[in-house]
Amino acid sequence: MSRFDYRTLRRFGRIGTEPEPEPPGPAPDTPIFALVIPPPAGDRIADKPWVARITGLSDHFGVRRQFLRPLVDWSHARGRPGRVRGLSHTFVLRVGWVVEACYLQDPHDEVTSRFFARVQPAGLQPIEVQEVVEWAVVQQP
Repeated sequence: MSRFDYRTLRRFGRIGTEPEPEPPGPAPDTPIFALVIPPPAGDRIADKPWVARITGLSDHFGVRRQFLRPLVDWSHARGRPGRVRGLSHTFVLRVGWVVEACYLQDPHDEVTSRFFARVQPAGLQPIEVQEVVEWAVVQQP
């Protein structure tokens, strides 16, 4: 292997590998909805909230998920590195997606909310696990 090839391998990973194609979903002109998860009250350091788009079925986990990256608002952040408080997370979702979300609902009681929902123009509509499985079966190629 020449020096150029070695550098290319180190820099870009394996040559010839392609990223996994994005699963089919709503058309790009579908309206979007922003789910904003505010920081918990007080000095509680909450677990990082997450939202995952359901893309189909999985033998290992039941449903296949595509975890979404949040837009993090640092404008009210305080604390020291590794122990930051006051972060607000915003997830951009498309109307029609089925998602699973997990975040701290009540910091005083330390109640974590984890649920499935369908994204509607007015917000999230919670749905049951059975509805998620039925929807995921239809999404299979």
